[in-house]
Amino acid sequence: MCTRCRLKLDRWRTTKNNTKKRKPINIDVASWFPHEDGCKICPDSQPPCVQTPALAARETANMFGLVSWEDNGATLVAKSARNGGGVCVERSLVINANNTWEACVYGQQLENTVFQDIPSVLETAADSCKLVTELFGRKLCRGNLEYEDVIGNRTTFKGVRGEINGLVMDAPFTPNHLGKKTVRHTKCHLFIDSSVETCSTCWAYRTTLNAMRSNINKQKNASSDTVHVHTRNDYLNSDQLKDKLNYLKKDNRKLQNQNKSLQEQIKQIHDCESVDVSEEQNDFLQEALNDTHDIINSSDNEAFKLLYEEQLKAITVKDKRQVRWHPAIIRFSIALYNKSKSAYNLIRNSPFLQLPHQSTLQKYMKFTTPQAGINADVLEFIAKDRDIDNLPEYQKNVTLVFDEVKLKSGLVYTKSTGKLVGYTDLGPITNEMQQFDKRLMENDNSAEPEIATQMLVLMARGIFSSLRIPVAYYPTKNASSSELYHCIWPTVKSLALMGLTVRAFVADGASWNRKFFSGHQSLPHQQGHIVYYTQNRYLRNERLYFICDVPHLIKTTRNNFENSGWHLKSRKLRFNNLDIKWTHLLDLWKWDRGENRTSPGFRLLKKVSEAHMYLTPSLRMRVSLAAQVLSSTVANCFALHGRPETKSTQHFIRMMDRFFDCLNVKTPYQWVHGNKPVLKPYTDVNDERFKWLLQEFLPFLDGWQQEAMSTPNLAATEQKKLCLSDQTLQGLRITVMSFVELAKDLLNIPGVTFLCSDKLNQDPLEEWFSLVRGAGGANSNPTVKELGDIHLNLLVAGSNAVASTRGNCRTQKRSANLDDTPLPKKKTKRTQLFN
Repeated sequence: MCTRCRLKLDRWRTTKNNTKKRKPINIDVASWFPHEDGCKICPDSQPPCVQTPALAARETANMFGLVSWEDNGATLVAKSARNGGGVCVERSLVINANNTWEACVYGQQLENTVFQDIPSVLETAADSCKLVTELFGRKLCRGNLEYEDVIGNRTTFKGVRGEINGLVMDAPFTPNHLGKKTVRHTKCHLFIDSSVETCSTCWAYRTTLNAMRSNINKQKNASSDTVHVHTRNDYLNSDQLKDKLNYLKKDNRKLQNQNKSLQEQIKQIHDCESVDVSEEQNDFLQEALNDTHDIINSSDNEAFKLLYEEQLKAITVKDKRQVRWHPAIIRFSIALYNKSKSAYNLIRNSPFLQLPHQSTLQKYMKFTTPQAGINADVLEFIAKDRDIDNLPEYQKNVTLVFDEVKLKSGLVYTKSTGKLVGYTDLGPITNEMQQFDKRLMENDNSAEPEIATQMLVLMARGIFSSLRIPVAYYPTKNASSSELYHCIWPTVKSLALMGLTVRAFVADGASWNRKFFSGHQSLPHQQGHIVYYTQNRYLRNERLYFICDVPHLIKTTRNNFENSGWHLKSRKLRFNNLDIKWTHLLDLWKWDRGENRTSPGFRLLKKVSEAHMYLTPSLRMRVSLAAQVLSSTVANCFALHGRPETKSTQHFIRMMDRFFDCLNVKTPYQWVHGNKPVLKPYTDVNDERFKWLLQEFLPFLDGWQQEAMSTPNLAATEQKKLCLSDQTLQGLRITVMSFVELAKDLLNIPGVTFLCSDKLNQDPLEEWFSLVRGAGGANSNPTVKELGDIHLNLLVAGSNAVASTRGNCRTQKRSANLDDTPLPKKKTKRTQLFN
């Protein structure tokens, strides 16, 4: 019985017979006497009060003046004290409802084996009284209090091998040590005899702390002219060299001791955990390793073998700075880094793949300073990287593709050149002419150049090779035809000096591009006719042809078709007295889907979807949507539908489909997969497709335009709406006449066996624009400086840079460049000095 219940019971006994002095005692008392079974009092009575371990712990805690309370069935006992401006718990004890216990000292939980005589589950009140006496009655180790200068901002102390040996904790809660910190060893005894202040483990750890204090004092007392260990020797005098040598000797001894310690530790682990294998097991493991190595060496995938060798080389070296990476790995890393710097750092810092450091990549990406116009270093890089001097003569024929991409307007200061970048820059002659015109118009002699909003990019694309590299770029603001002239022809001259022959200019059908083409009307027989070629001033007796990009022509033709009775309703196409309407295509699509059928059936237009019918501004940029609408499949479906009013629409689609196929031959074997002979490569100057383009397609356009312009009772503006727009018709005629003559000239070159007409469009430039936008992350419109940096990155990355598959045109798969030709690096001050 506990003391409290015993006192209450004694008070009840003394007053039970005295009715005047009886007082309530807040306990239930039952009278016990001999009785039979079935008593009504016994089930309701409570057994006598027995002292539990939890109650015994609380009574013992009261004797020590400790704080105790109950919480959710558990008994808690704690000793607190003031520490600085607050109250902290020095020791605490928790006795759970199942009589298990947990003890903490200075926030560190003790193991149940600390008190060997006390079981982990308290069985009697004596066990709990002994536990409270041992935990709260014994003296605690104070640790090492005299090392606050060593502690600083640390929370732990590590040993030679990186293991944690010391912990920074609060000092004992005594008046002399309030608010201070102490260092205890991780194996501190915590409880000590009353005759000492510190346990033997913490006392021995003082030797390490004293050594740390000595090193700190040496660093504080070191003079300001102390030499750094990585300082070059030729920058030091004799005294500084001696100091550096002494430091390196000490550091060498320290590393040797660490190495020896690690070797002993590895040997211990090996002796304890290694397993002996039999000869059969050893032979099996050795054979498995050899087979794996043989599989890698015998693989036909050269890129995989190269990656395996480079990873093995990077793992075996002690210092990653000693690795000499293969140029193919550098190209791949730059392509990945240009796509996303965060993704590159994530892969490089992971344990799965070893890649060069960012500073290594910067040396190759900045091999020259980016600048507008023609960069001699870029042309030199292209000539060496593609080995242009050793190419066959027929592979040196290229087209010059040019187009504009939108920029983020603004000025950026470049630290390397000290200039503001972001103004329009079309070459020195054009810049001076623009400044002169501005001074005349605004009467301002201090007028600054305009801020660039577009970037004119010029790309050289090989007709019989895989060359597709931007060779120059110019920041512009809606460049005019005259400005294009002074940008394009110097580029043709630079390519000629490299040994490349420009055979054609390829651009979209924008008004300033067509005006640039027509500006070359210099020959007498070209007066009043369509200008589709000019004389190459850098190559005698050779023509230079003008080609409007075929994918752009297909899109503009589709847009004319869409606006005929639909969308803007700006055109009313009509041929052979029958309308050509977009609603015809809508009705055919709905009929093919079977919206009015009772049961679904097979579809003829399986590729045509709502995205083809109901176009948005972004969908109108997709070439594939236009090509699939103006296809023979749609024309055949019109014929099967059998509506007579759609015959002109059917004929129009067939003509545009055959035109697009004639100028969209991608590979020598494309026609086999699609079963379309019109997609065969061109091998003969008397090819039937040349005759069809000149004798059927062009007369179809001329007849349609003449029919529209001769329609009676209509104004001239209304007559023009009955046919395709003048811009589209002009682009189609220029392209057809240029392609036929250029193809015949190319097929007559020695060494040429076939020609793919797809080489005469600007898809590679659109793909390059996709790479530029993808490199900017969320910022799809780069600044002038950013585009210059991206240009160099993509130039070095080469075919490793892959454009998005969701672009405006289809991307072509290209094999990785595994050439081991060294890449140019950024020139340092030392190399510039020696050069």
